[in-house]
Amino acid sequence: MITTYEIIISLLLIALFFYGPWQWFLLDLFRQRLFVIRDSMFISSHEDEQLDNPEYRLFRQKINSTIRFAHTISWWKVSLVSRFYDNIESDNEFEKIKSGKYKAAYNKMAQVSVFFMVARSPLLMLLCMAMLPFVLISYIYNSKAPKPVQKAYKRSSHALFEDIEFSRKTNYSV
Repeated sequence: MITTYEIIISLLLIALFFYGPWQWFLLDLFRQRLFVIRDSMFISSHEDEQLDNPEYRLFRQKINSTIRFAHTISWWKVSLVSRFYDNIESDNEFEKIKSGKYKAAYNKMAQVSVFFMVARSPLLMLLCMAMLPFVLISYIYNSKAPKPVQKAYKRSSHALFEDIEFSRKTNYSV
């Protein structure tokens, strides 16, 4: 039989895992993904002889600062800063980017950053897992899902409705 002490020790070990090795692993993974994005953009810009391009320099500056300060990034800090940053007038450096490859690299960097922030917060991970079924249902219902998923959904819902109709006609519960 599980005692209260065992539950407390288990919860403490889980908390130690999520605020210790899990954080270090995610930080290393996040930085590695950013290095891959930066290196691919360097190779692409080098092949196109655009290393002096202001867009490339801006991208390199932003990704290097993100790599350097990755350990300080958290969902709560980003949301707090963005809330107050809206009141500050400044020129948006991302609007200066015209090249498609740099915009794509910024988007990839943003996707990796959001994943990192969500995975780094145990509370946010639980919230995302709780919302996942609703997001999937909405995704499938709005027909934005890939065709195989839509077909599987239609077959399963059609079979379910046939079973319900059969049970109504025959007074047989499914």
